[in-house]
Amino acid sequence: MNPTIQTASDAILREGRMTEIPAVSPDAPLGLFDGEDRDVFMQGDLAFVHGVRSGRGVLIQGSILGSAAQSLRVEAKGDVIVTGAVRYAQLSGRRVLVGGRASHSQFTASQQVAVGDALDAVRVIAGDYEDDRRCIESCRLTKEQSQTQTESLTRRVCTEEKRLDKACRALRIPLDFNVGRIVQHEDGRVCVDLGSFYESLDGRTDEQLELALAEFFAKGVIGVITRANRKYLVNFPAREKVFMQLVKSLRELFEAVLERDRLQRRIEWLEGRLGQLVDSLRRRRASVEVGGAIAGDTSMEFILPRVVKQPKDGGYDFAHQTARLELICGAGAIEVVPCGADGARTSTTVAASEMDGLRFAVDDGRVLWEPVNVAVSA
Repeated sequence: MNPTIQTASDAILREGRMTEIPAVSPDAPLGLFDGEDRDVFMQGDLAFVHGVRSGRGVLIQGSILGSAAQSLRVEAKGDVIVTGAVRYAQLSGRRVLVGGRASHSQFTASQQVAVGDALDAVRVIAGDYEDDRRCIESCRLTKEQSQTQTESLTRRVCTEEKRLDKACRALRIPLDFNVGRIVQHEDGRVCVDLGSFYESLDGRTDEQLELALAEFFAKGVIGVITRANRKYLVNFPAREKVFMQLVKSLRELFEAVLERDRLQRRIEWLEGRLGQLVDSLRRRRASVEVGGAIAGDTSMEFILPRVVKQPKDGGYDFAHQTARLELICGAGAIEVVPCGADGARTSTTVAASEMDGLRFAVDDGRVLWEPVNVAVSA
């Protein structure tokens, strides 16, 4: 088996998050098999199933056997891997990896298409970026929503800091809510800074931090401020109700600060993630590998995306160019018709054997090719 296909297959099998396509007979064909957020697996040939969809990957340990009357469609967010041959099928995924011969089909991939044997009447689209565009836009919108929530929480925290200080000073004996570096009660505010708290619990999840803060407040903060304000409470049981109401307000301030800080961390993560997604798309160089011959008229399209950040609103504009290659088979020869991203078109005829075992990619807007073994060793 091709090493790339073997490695990709092993990754899906090792992950173990699979759902298996049941055996299907021609008397009872299956319409759509949806694996949702699990990898889809089938041991044997895939036939009599009109469509397969997965939010992860698809592994067919066998062949995909559609027909001229009923083309088979397989769509995945991850890799589509077929260890055998493919005929009369439409496959789309991050990578489309086929171990055997491919005929009368269309393959669409964002990164790579690799076929171990011959191509016969196949249309290949490499560099599709629709999923990337949706992911970038979703990440950007989520970041904007988090920023809006953070701004709202920041205003609320500021208001509560002043309100709590005012309530403490309105009493006959002003209360002191200072608690080390965590709570600074000065300059007309009761300011909560959880920096040292986070440092002591580095690596904890948001849920763990929330539980730890509740415990810290109950066992630590309340004890400190109770001792600091003993003069206010001693011999005046009626004041305890007022004191506990202010403690409740302080706890709510802690919770608001915790949520604000959580959102700020999320924004930082989203900014990093957004940068990674954009950089990955800009650097992507899609390729097509064919281990065998070009046995029938075949076309290849290489999509070259361009991402431009808009300075005004922080959004992104997407555009692309396309470089193409037409391979028209004749008697012992192939007419090779490349069309660059600039629209420049040429044509040449070569012996069919010269187009065996090649890797195709785009450089400087032109489709180029070289022997697969040279590409692998480079």
